[in-house]
Amino acid sequence: MNKSLNNKIRHWYFLPALVWLLIAVAIGTWIRFEWHSPWQTWFQIPNLIHAHTHAALLGWVYLVMAGYTLKLFIRVETAGRVLVPMSVGLQLSNLGMLVSFAMQGYAFWSILFSSMHLFLTLWLAVLFLLRPEKRRSDISRDFAGAAWLWHVLSGFGPFALAFTGGMTGTMAMFWLGSYLFLLLNGWIIFMMLAIWFSRPEVAVRSGRREQFALNLMFITLLPALLSMLYPLGISERLIRIGFVFNLLHGIGILMLLPVLSRTVTESIGSVKLIPAAAIVLLGIKAVVQPLSYFPDLIYLTQNHLLKVGFLHMVLLGLVTPLLLWFICDGLRSSKKTSAIVSTLLLISVLGTTVILFWIPLGAMSGIYLFWPWQQIMGMLGVVFILGVAQVLYQKLQRPSRPV
Repeated sequence: MNKSLNNKIRHWYFLPALVWLLIAVAIGTWIRFEWHSPWQTWFQIPNLIHAHTHAALLGWVYLVMAGYTLKLFIRVETAGRVLVPMSVGLQLSNLGMLVSFAMQGYAFWSILFSSMHLFLTLWLAVLFLLRPEKRRSDISRDFAGAAWLWHVLSGFGPFALAFTGGMTGTMAMFWLGSYLFLLLNGWIIFMMLAIWFSRPEVAVRSGRREQFALNLMFITLLPALLSMLYPLGISERLIRIGFVFNLLHGIGILMLLPVLSRTVTESIGSVKLIPAAAIVLLGIKAVVQPLSYFPDLIYLTQNHLLKVGFLHMVLLGLVTPLLLWFICDGLRSSKKTSAIVSTLLLISVLGTTVILFWIPLGAMSGIYLFWPWQQIMGMLGVVFILGVAQVLYQKLQRPSRPV
C-alpha cells in the first residue's frame, strides 16, 4: 500500500468521518434530552432528525466506505489525483445538508446539497468501474462491486419521491422503503463485508463457501424487494415470494459468520468485544429481518418504533463500532485504553438498541415501565461521545497501519 496515499486517505476521509460521527451522535443525544425536557424553540425536532441521519449516513458511514474504496479498490495513481477534490466536495455537501436540514428540513437547499452528494457518489462509482486496482481480484472486490451497484440503484429512490408526490402517501412509503432497503442491505452491508474480507486473517481463509454465500446474497436482494410492496396492497402470494428471498438472503449472511469469526480469535484482549458483538448482531439481523417479512408478521415492519430500533441495531450497534475498529486498526494502543474505549462504545450502542426495542415491544405486550427512557438514552449518547472522542484522539496521535 502506498504510504503517502494511506496518510492522505486518513487525513481527508477517516479523520473527517470521526468528526461527522461526533456531530451525528451529539445531535442524536440533544434530541433525546430535548424529548425528555424541551427547552429550545430554534429547531424543529423532525428537522434535527433529518440532520442527524444525514450526518450519520453520509458524513460518517459514507466517508469511511469511500475512503476504503479509494484505498483498496481503485488504482493508486487515480486515487491520488481525485481523493482531495472529492473529499472537499463531500465535506461541502455534508455541511450544506447539516445546516439546511436543521433549518428547514426537506426544501430547496437541502435537496440541492443532497443532489451534489449524489453526483459525487456517481463519480466514485464510475472510477471504481473504470479504474480498478488490478492487483485485487478477491472476494472483497466482489463484495465492493455489488455494494456500489446497490448504492447507484438505491439513488433512484429519492428521485422517484420527487416525481411521485414527495414524502407523503402510499407510493412515498414504497419508494422510501425501497431506498432504505437497498441502502442498508445492499450498499452498507455489502461494503462493510468488502472491508472485512480485505483483512488478511479473513481473506486467507475465504473459499468456495464464502463465494457461494456472496452470490446467494447478491441474487436474492433485488427480488427480496417484493416484500416492500406490502403498502401497495399486492397479493399475499407475492409477499410470500418476497419472504422466501429475504430468508435466502439471511442464510447467505449466516454462511459468512464462521470465517468472519477469525477476526475475533486473532484479536487481542478486550478489542475482541467489538468484532464479536458485530458477528452476533449480524447473525441476529440475518434472522430477524426475514422473519419480519413473513406474511403473518409483516405488519410489524410498519411499526415506526420497531423500524427505528432495527436501524439503530444495525447502524449504531453493528456497523459503527466495526468501522471504528477498522479505521483504528483494531483500536490498538495500550491495553487499558482499548478496554476503556471498547467498553464505552458497546455499553452505549447496545444499551440504546435494547431500549429502542423495549419501548415498542413493551407497549405491545402490555408491560409498562415508566422510566425516563429518553434521558437514559441521552446519557448513553454522552458515553458514546466520550468513546469516539478517545478514538479521534488516538487517530490524531498515531496513524493506523494499512489494512
